[in-house]
Amino acid sequence: MSLLSPEPIDFDETWGLLESSLLTILMDFPNKNFPNDLWMTLYTGVYKLCTKPMDAQPGKLYFKLKEVLEDYVDGVLQGLLAYEACTAHCSLDLLARYRGAFDNYATGMGYAADIFSYLDRHWVATNHCETGRSPQDGVYTVYEMALVVWKELAFESLKVKLRNHIMAVLNAARERDAPSLDDGGAVRGVLATYEALGMERRDRSALFQRELEDHLVADAKRYFARRGTALLAAAPVAAYLRAVEGFLAAEGGRCACAFGPLTARRILISAQVALIGQHSERLVEEAKRMLSAVPEQRDDLRRLYTLISYLDDDAETPGAGVLAGGGPLVLIDNPSMAALQHVVQEHIRAQGLLAVRDAQATVAAAAAAAGGGGDGDNGDDASAMGGGGAAAEGKPTAATSDEVVAAMLRVYQHYRGLVGESFMNAAAFRGVLDEACKAFVNAMPSAPEWLARHAHCLLDRSFRESRIEEDARREALDRVGFLFAYIADKDVFHKYYAKLLSKRIIQLTSVSNDAEERMLDNMRRISGFEFTSKLQRMFVDKTLSRDLHTGYMEWLEVCMGGAWDGGGGEACGGGGGGGGGHGGVAAAVAHVLLAEGPGGASVLSSGSGFEAFTFVLTAGCWPLQSVNSTFQPPAPIHTYVQRFLEFYNEVHSRRKLEWLYHLGHGEMSARCFDKPYRVYSSTFQMGVLYQFNARDAIGVSDIAKGIAISETELSRHLYPLIKAGLLVVRDAAGQDVRGAQMQSCDDIIPQHVIAINTAFTSKRSRIKINIVDHSRQPVKGDVPPVELISDRKASVQAAVCRIMKARRELAHRDLCTEVKAQLVHLFVPDVPFIKKCIEELIDKDYLGRVEGKDMYTYCA
Repeated sequence: MSLLSPEPIDFDETWGLLESSLLTILMDFPNKNFPNDLWMTLYTGVYKLCTKPMDAQPGKLYFKLKEVLEDYVDGVLQGLLAYEACTAHCSLDLLARYRGAFDNYATGMGYAADIFSYLDRHWVATNHCETGRSPQDGVYTVYEMALVVWKELAFESLKVKLRNHIMAVLNAARERDAPSLDDGGAVRGVLATYEALGMERRDRSALFQRELEDHLVADAKRYFARRGTALLAAAPVAAYLRAVEGFLAAEGGRCACAFGPLTARRILISAQVALIGQHSERLVEEAKRMLSAVPEQRDDLRRLYTLISYLDDDAETPGAGVLAGGGPLVLIDNPSMAALQHVVQEHIRAQGLLAVRDAQATVAAAAAAAGGGGDGDNGDDASAMGGGGAAAEGKPTAATSDEVVAAMLRVYQHYRGLVGESFMNAAAFRGVLDEACKAFVNAMPSAPEWLARHAHCLLDRSFRESRIEEDARREALDRVGFLFAYIADKDVFHKYYAKLLSKRIIQLTSVSNDAEERMLDNMRRISGFEFTSKLQRMFVDKTLSRDLHTGYMEWLEVCMGGAWDGGGGEACGGGGGGGGGHGGVAAAVAHVLLAEGPGGASVLSSGSGFEAFTFVLTAGCWPLQSVNSTFQPPAPIHTYVQRFLEFYNEVHSRRKLEWLYHLGHGEMSARCFDKPYRVYSSTFQMGVLYQFNARDAIGVSDIAKGIAISETELSRHLYPLIKAGLLVVRDAAGQDVRGAQMQSCDDIIPQHVIAINTAFTSKRSRIKINIVDHSRQPVKGDVPPVELISDRKASVQAAVCRIMKARRELAHRDLCTEVKAQLVHLFVPDVPFIKKCIEELIDKDYLGRVEGKDMYTYCA
């Protein structure tokens, strides 16, 4: 025999040794001692059979091995079936026996596969049914083939029995409410066989999902549906929620011990749907009673929210829902949660409306008990009582009371605590709280005006509400800012607030610059800098007016040498800081003081004590309107105006001043009564009183001619002076007209004569006269004024142009959404209004339509 000739090998003899060794390994390998030379003999035998020259038989070897494994697995199967049939075993025993048989088989084949590794590397690699170059049906690696054999013979025959036994173990633990299966790992071990037989490298194989997981999910749903229905029929909802919380906690623990996270999640969601989803309507309805209880059942609400938060619109979808270990939940759609949110929102809204109505009723009752006059002015601003009749009425506070604001804030704070405690401070429920607050805040009649006037009461020192400590005022203004965030029509609030702010600045009644700035900061934080820019400009104008006044006094000293007293002394006014830019036209408001003259006996004097201060207001930044009036001011004021115009034209040669006499006011010294008084009144009323320096009694027509205004307009300025008691009205016969004959300014007729009331007396030395507000325009119902609609239209069109300039092309729905988002700090326009504005822009060739599409394109 040549040294290069292969050693002869007999297939049957070699196979016999391989077969006997293989069966020994499968049946009793742990108890057998296999020597190393036997391992080498077996490996060499496989090698020789696969490489025998001219007669290599790797295919025959592979299928012989498969026949042996099929016979062995069939024997194991018959043993398992006989064990189940002849003995009354529990499910755990049967599962443990199956797991042990599979583990022995899989472990043995793991070693046996090493013996046949040459067969895997060469013949199987070429003929593998999935990855080989010449694939043959049914050809796998040796270990894979062993698993396929087990799956086709043992598993397919036992899978229903295994599934039923696993479900029996789970249901037994559920009946005991046990936190774990107490199965010694039997279930988890059997589940591992599913993963192995699936032969897929991922968390769970398709085999496991199809043959076990889906059935476990359906069984859990059936079990908990039956148990939940029985419990809800016998127990109240609160007890049911507590029981369900325990059921789910225990089920989560059992699933976490026995299954992987994805399987545990699906089973737990199935239980949640059965226990909660199927009864969600009743549970959500019960939330109304929980919210209405005194005190609220917050723990039960927390349980209800937690349980409903588990629900999903497709709980059978793998991966949906909540982790068994308490992981995060991502909801696709949850109608039950939406229903709960609606219930909570409606409850908060109703409670807010009720609290506001109660507070308003309390304030109205208190005002009625006090005589209906509200709170009068105090201190130096107090009105007087005299021989001429009653003083000016006090300012009503019922519409702007702290009680209403406090009621709103109490509702918010209460339900903010509820959202945090019962609803885990979830963003969705914070939004529910905000929407509910918007509902009851904006349900107030003229809510923007109401809130603006409330802020005005805190910032105007002539109101009782403003007479508080600075810390209390800051807190009150912060509360106003908080409620401002919920006002829907912030542009309406801006208009009212701007008018009231201008009134405070012009009438010098602002409590402090710091308080005004804090309120502006609150608004700026919510609605942005642009919202407060014009308000800020008003304060800047006031500061510039102070500087202008200083310059005027210096100019007067140089030009007049101090010979004229029209601007000397300290200004009567003060103010704060503000926004906007100077325009070509500015408004001027003069505040003057006519001090007593050297004569001492005149009604009002214009001697050397005359002082004046002028506000120069930037046109466009102040919510002021000029009044079509021919008013001729008293001589001292007229002289001052001419001098100031001369100075102003030198400083600003291209600017024009328009004098707003109806906004001016001042103090005059009166020496015609029992003692000297200082009279605070409007410029028009000063013009009326100044005429009494010449005569004690003057006809209405003559007074009107003296200041060049109509008799109708004059009556509005006269009436407060008569009500204050400074003047009296006499008829043509010289008899006093009083009481029922003088109820309003309409009762003053041209034939009346107005005279000084020499019987006037007051405990106060300073008499404040009500000033006629020419600019006040009453709100007619809920219909927005034309000016407001025009401003909103301009805002919407500007937003549309900004968006389209950036996007160039946009769908109608997307454009409307972006416009609403941009204008939410001012108001929320509805879609028809936006569409109308878009149509106007299309007519003006700013936008165009894309043919065939619901889209617009930017054309400008």
